[in-house]
Order: sequence, then C-alpha cells, then structure tokens
Amino acid sequence: YQTMKKYIVVLFISLVLLTYNLQAQDNYKRFHIGPKIGLLISDVKYNDFYNPTSSEQYNYIAYYQFAEGGISYTNTNLNYSIGLAFEYDIVPIKKFGVSIQIVPQYTRKGCWYASETTSGLTGNIYMHYVEFPMELRGKCRISKNNNLVVGFGPTFNIGIKQKNKSHRPVEDEIQQFSQELQFGDGDSGNGLYRLDIGANAILGIEMFRGFRFDLSYNIPFRNLSIDKSKSVKHFVFAASIGYMF
Repeated sequence: YQTMKKYIVVLFISLVLLTYNLQAQDNYKRFHIGPKIGLLISDVKYNDFYNPTSSEQYNYIAYYQFAEGGISYTNTNLNYSIGLAFEYDIVPIKKFGVSIQIVPQYTRKGCWYASETTSGLTGNIYMHYVEFPMELRGKCRISKNNNLVVGFGPTFNIGIKQKNKSHRPVEDEIQQFSQELQFGDGDSGNGLYRLDIGANAILGIEMFRGFRFDLSYNIPFRNLSIDKSKSVKHFVFAASIGYMF
C-alpha cells in the first residue's frame, strides 16, 4: 500500500513536469493544466447481498463486522472529487476541435443504506479512491468565448479505504457507529477488489481557456465483489468545475 502511494505521487509529479516542459516549447499552447473539483451523487448497486438461510448472516457490502443484519436497500449520498487536469489539443479549436484529457483525482463515493433486520439503523458507506479518468473530448464553438464539449473515455480507479458510519435510536438516545475497512479479503477487508474500471460520458462547456463546467455519468465495467456469486458496482453522476491555464 505504501509502495503504491509512492508510485502515484511519482506519476503525478511527472505529469506536472511534462506538461510544464511541453508548454514552454509549444507556441500554439496545445497543452493545458488546471485544478478541477466535483460534487458527486453516488450509489452502490448490488445483487444477492443477503442470504437469510446462511449461518453467517452478515451483509456483503462490507462483508465483515459491518452492521447487525443485512441491508434492505441503498440510496444515493453526496460525495466529492478533487484533482488536477492535464489536456492536449489534438485539433486546436476553430469551429470544431478535439482534445484528450487526463485528470488524476482523489474521490470519495459510496451510498446511504438502511438495515433489513435492525430497527432504525441507517448509515453511509464512503469508499475512497485515487482515480485516473482519460477522456477524448470533441468541441464545438457556440459563441466567441464558449465551446460545447462532448466526451467519453475510460477511468481506472484504485481503492484506498472504506469508512462506514451508521446510527440508530436506542430509547432516548442515538447510538453512533463507525468502522474503517481496507479493500480486499480477510477480517479487516471489505470483500471488494481494489481496482475499479469504468467509463465516463461527459457533457460540458468551456469558457475559452478559462473556467469549465462538466456533467458526467460513470458507467461501471467491473464487478468489484471478490465473491463471484455477488455483484457490486458503483454508479456516479458528477458535476465539476475547473480552470485551465
């Protein structure tokens, strides 16, 4: 885990230095870099997550020592992302243009849930990732200072940790519960693969090399469950804003 974090830091620094050097050599300013932050509405969809005939009745979204009983249903919760965008204009925009963009970012996503067997028990599951979305972006000039953007591309996400927060009413007080899990199997694992793979569909607007606003929807490709009789997938809708230099 520590080695993986070092590789991510080295890759991030290398991208910054490469973009800076290319910008210094490029008279047409095809290379751009800038911060990007997002607000996410996320959910975790699953199949066959609770077996009432099992002698070990635990819910499979956290797999081990998570909450009493199973999960009856989940719903969306609010999360966030923060990263640094690197973009190269393959075809510089005149009336139309094409670019490729990579956005290394830190993301928290997850879901809200309610317990099936414990009265009043609800909570939030937060999964933390380092993500590497890569997007091919087509652009159309719609006014002097604004471009309409449509994009699509794969995203590779590396799981860092999972945190579960729940509460339930007990007599005249609210009991709070909190647990941190790691990706993988075992007593402290969440039963999910660390690597998540999907694709993003994007619709956005550029304000001529300045502020940018994107709406995106993540399409999951990989079943994250280590137990192949189950299925766990993230579904995320995001609104993000950034500024490119």
